[in-house]
Amino acid sequence: MLSVPLQTLGAVAATRPVFMIVMGISLMIFALRMSKTAGGRAGWLMVPGAMALCLGYAVLVPLYDAGLIPRISPGRDLAAFSASTIFCHVAKLVLMNAGWLAFGLGAAMHAGLLQRPATRRAAAEPAIPHESVA
Repeated sequence: MLSVPLQTLGAVAATRPVFMIVMGISLMIFALRMSKTAGGRAGWLMVPGAMALCLGYAVLVPLYDAGLIPRISPGRDLAAFSASTIFCHVAKLVLMNAGWLAFGLGAAMHAGLLQRPATRRAAAEPAIPHESVA
C-alpha cells in the first residue's frame, strides 16, 4: 500500500519528471516516424537531434528534478561543485542545445523551409508591340 498522501502524487513537482520522460520518448518516436518520409540529410539530422533530446529529457532533467544532480546556481563559485555535477550540467546544456538545433534544422529541411525560392524569369515581351489608342 502507498504511504504517500494522494495530494503529493498529484503535485506538479511529482508529475514533472514523468512528463519529461514521456515527452522525450514521444519526441524520439515522432522523429523516427517523420524521418522515414524525409529524404536525404533531413532524416540524418532529425534522428540524432531527437536522440540527444530524448536523452536530455528522459534521463538528465528527471535526475535534476529528483535531486540526484545538484543544480548550479549563478551566485555560487564553480569550485564549490564537484566535477561530476559540472560535467552533468555541461552535458545537459550541450545535449539539449545541439539536439534542438539538429532536430530543428532537420525538420525545417523536411518541410522545405531552407530551399532556395525559384528564380523568377523576366516577363517575355510580346512579339507585336501594342500601340496606344489615346
